[in-house]
Amino acid sequence: MRLALVVLLLAPAALAAVPPGAEPVPRDPYVAILEEFERRPLIAFLETHGSPDQHRFLRTLVSRPDFRVDSIVVEFGNARYQVTIDRYLRGERVSSASLSMVWRKTTQTSGVWDDPVYAEFFRTVRSANLRRPGGERVRVLLGDPPIDWRRIRTSTCPRRPGPTCLEYWISRRGEHFADVVLRKVLARGRRALLVAGAFHLVRPPAGRPWNETGMIERRHPGSVFTVKPHDFFGGADRAELERRVGAWPRPSLALTRGTWLGALPPGVAFGETGAHPMLTGRLEDRLDSYLVLGSTP
Repeated sequence: MRLALVVLLLAPAALAAVPPGAEPVPRDPYVAILEEFERRPLIAFLETHGSPDQHRFLRTLVSRPDFRVDSIVVEFGNARYQVTIDRYLRGERVSSASLSMVWRKTTQTSGVWDDPVYAEFFRTVRSANLRRPGGERVRVLLGDPPIDWRRIRTSTCPRRPGPTCLEYWISRRGEHFADVVLRKVLARGRRALLVAGAFHLVRPPAGRPWNETGMIERRHPGSVFTVKPHDFFGGADRAELERRVGAWPRPSLALTRGTWLGALPPGVAFGETGAHPMLTGRLEDRLDSYLVLGSTP
């Protein structure tokens, strides 16, 4: 009897970090995203680099006949090779060596874009374009700045920053991506899917244009709808949170606003246990929607 009483007393405390709120309403994510394009010009997909599930979802999305979007802006391509990717996505013959320069010659030296999902993404867009009328083909805009590796001499800039040091280009990554969106999408009245790492596209605190979404929305407030795919939860209530989203149909997308999910501290959804300046407030302030794919951990 005493043991049962202890369990009952401890149970509420174990779930203390799960806030009250309405239950999220899971929806077909393809339909939800395409409908959202009728309300906002930009959908930001917060990619986990190299995730097979996420890229399978993206390939399915961009292959749909009803994916009538002008552009896709990606982090994983060097803008120096925009003409190359344009030719390839129009169906022209481009050598493998030339094509691979698009993702292998970015500012990122870790080899992260060598994962096969990135080459497959471009192949999928090409195949989808060849099935579409000419006026409905999707253009992929390369969001990484146009670094020319033949001119790079040092990794850091010892005195005045210049294009011969890697640091010069790294410091321009966010600004360049945002500028592509502002000039080539929004200024032309177009719509685009944005694909980049989570901290590039999560909505920053108000008045803090720390990343690409912040820079874009400083000029065009409310223009971005953010989608965060589920990886894993952090914090003491991880198991309970996984149980809750584990009951959703697969795949599913749910809005965060006004729900217990949206009331969570943002770090919980990013697996962050410590303080992070980008992850303050509530999750609904940082993310518009939450996407669940495949199986939960």
